[in-house]
Amino acid sequence: KVHHSEPYKQVENFGDVRTGKGVGLQEILTQISLHCNNFVGLDVTTTARFGKDKPYTWFHVGILPIGKEEASAIVTLLPNIKHLILRHAILERENLVMILQGCKQLEHFDVRHCLGFEGDDAEILKLASHIKTFMCEGSKTKEDKSFGYNIFGDDEYNFLDDEDFFDS
Repeated sequence: KVHHSEPYKQVENFGDVRTGKGVGLQEILTQISLHCNNFVGLDVTTTARFGKDKPYTWFHVGILPIGKEEASAIVTLLPNIKHLILRHAILERENLVMILQGCKQLEHFDVRHCLGFEGDDAEILKLASHIKTFMCEGSKTKEDKSFGYNIFGDDEYNFLDDEDFFDS
């Protein structure tokens, strides 16, 4: 999902990035860089739905690979991004390092439970030390039996209750 600052807006109709249907992540980022002057955050691990009971909720849509091309697109097209959520992505260490070195204005970066790097990697933690909220718990270089896919502890997450996401 794509988030703008004041006023909050949702950018829709980019297709299903998870399955490769519709527009790919690089094209989405290109359009964002061209048309979203107040762009502040991106969550590529979830999709949004509106419902009667809740004003806005996010639901898990699956694992997205963030390869060299995607990481390079994030750094090149969104160098001033403040909030980035790649939770549960397939994200190799070198691609994470590229994002950490290229996106210097990150304030909230969530790479928890990713596959491709160790969450306790000293170099990664040092590169991320300037980020107000950096989360990498549960990330591993390879999948094992303890590698889990439960993002929130339940099936949904209330976007409006996440004060850290908007705290800047």
